[in-house]
Amino acid sequence: MKKREEKKITLFDFVKPTREERKDGGANVTVAGFIEERRRVYREEIVKWSKEVGITPAALARAIDELTRERKIRKKIDDEGKMYYEWVTL
Repeated sequence: MKKREEKKITLFDFVKPTREERKDGGANVTVAGFIEERRRVYREEIVKWSKEVGITPAALARAIDELTRERKIRKKIDDEGKMYYEWVTL
C-alpha cells in the first residue's frame, strides 16, 4: 500500500491576484500611449478608437481614472463644451 501523499503547501497558495492583475492592465498602457501620442484627445475620439481596438468601455473608464489619479492626463472642457483628455508633460 502506497503512502497517501498530501499536497504540499507553498507560499503561492496564499497569494491572491492583486487588483492590477485582475483588471485589464494592458488597457492602461494602450490608452496612455494613445493619449500621449496625440497630446489631446476628445472623448468621442477615444471611445471610437477603444471600440476599434477591442477595449471594453469599463476597461477604458478604469484606465482613464487611473491615469487621472496618477496625474498623467487631465480632463478638460473646450470652449464648445466638449470634454477632452490632455497628456501632462513635466
